[in-house]
Amino acid sequence: MPLALVAGMAGAQPGEGPTIAEVEARHKQKLEELAFRIRSAPSSALFVERAELYVAMYRGLVLHRPAGRHFVERAIDDFSAAIDLQPSALAYLGRVWCSREMHWTDPPKDHPAKMIDFFLKAPAYAGYLSGFQNALRLSTSDGERSQSLDGLASLHAWRARHLATSQISAELRARGDPYSIWEDFGRSLEYATQRARLEPRASNGSLASGEQGIGEIYVQMGRAAARLGEFDRALTAFQSAETYLTDHNAGICSYYAAWGKVYASQGLFLQSVETYTRGLKLSEWNCRPLLEYRGDAYLAHGQANDALADYDALFQGNEQVPGCTGVAFCAARLPIKRAQAYLRLQQPQKAVAEITFAIEKAFIGHCPQVLLLRAKAYRQLGDVASALVDEQRAARLNPSQACLDYYVEGWDVWKD
Repeated sequence: MPLALVAGMAGAQPGEGPTIAEVEARHKQKLEELAFRIRSAPSSALFVERAELYVAMYRGLVLHRPAGRHFVERAIDDFSAAIDLQPSALAYLGRVWCSREMHWTDPPKDHPAKMIDFFLKAPAYAGYLSGFQNALRLSTSDGERSQSLDGLASLHAWRARHLATSQISAELRARGDPYSIWEDFGRSLEYATQRARLEPRASNGSLASGEQGIGEIYVQMGRAAARLGEFDRALTAFQSAETYLTDHNAGICSYYAAWGKVYASQGLFLQSVETYTRGLKLSEWNCRPLLEYRGDAYLAHGQANDALADYDALFQGNEQVPGCTGVAFCAARLPIKRAQAYLRLQQPQKAVAEITFAIEKAFIGHCPQVLLLRAKAYRQLGDVASALVDEQRAARLNPSQACLDYYVEGWDVWKD
């Protein structure tokens, strides 16, 4: 059975699958044979073989996995027995996979203290870490070393990513805890770099998965730094990532979005535009939402015509903005942005038309900010009477309803 079986967590595959009874019947003879051999002459290799069979049975269930978790429990017992008899990288890798499959839970993100305890004190995370460390120490092939290094790189980055919030940083300082997410990211990069050395590039020079893994860690570092307000560190990480990423990376578009938004947050709108443009050149169709981000950057920099061109291009050949769900949400967002651009261009009549369209199609007449924006357009047009009507309507509405922020700034198809 290939080592990849225990390389990492695997989700259920779509489609019909056998029942537990069918799986057990299919493998009954092999299990009885292994049980007899283990009773006769127990060995680490035999326990690993049976454990892998249990894992294969579990993964083969597809639609019935929750009811088949006892297969994973048996696999854990067998991997542990193999380790007791003669530790091996394969046994440790298998046990880590099974343990994570059995006990995997997302840390409580809304409780900083619990998050810290999970990653820095709870035995589960420490067990995963020591399992991969032991696997690396006992590896006898590049395949085993690669999977061990990948596991260690992923675990360190996972912990650093989750602990990278201002609330958690404050809690760590209050405890006097010296933990550093940057040291964790540094270890992750060290392991990922070692893994990359084991995987030569393809004959055409394309990046190996290990090198792409380095890029993904840099992206995580950039996002973490941005959340913590360390913008120079974020920009350095995003710049480092670009060397290791290609259009084949699933998150390539969100990477350029996050990078560009860091520039924009610092008022560096032209650099933001350049970053979004690089993403669009790399994967023009998949990264189409970057057109809206680039349009926003153009608008913030005062290039309203360029902003309008990007907003319009986003709809070419499509009736809906990529990633946008909800009739009201989608119908309002870009018309309001176009209206803001028209106001910059001193074209208030077009701005009024855009806002009126958004109000009628998205039913957002209850939003005072939208009404005030149209009032601004009316005043620019010289229609004071219509402006007063919208201003009076807005005054009767709840000013805490930040609808304009929601419809314009709150949308993010790649929200971190």
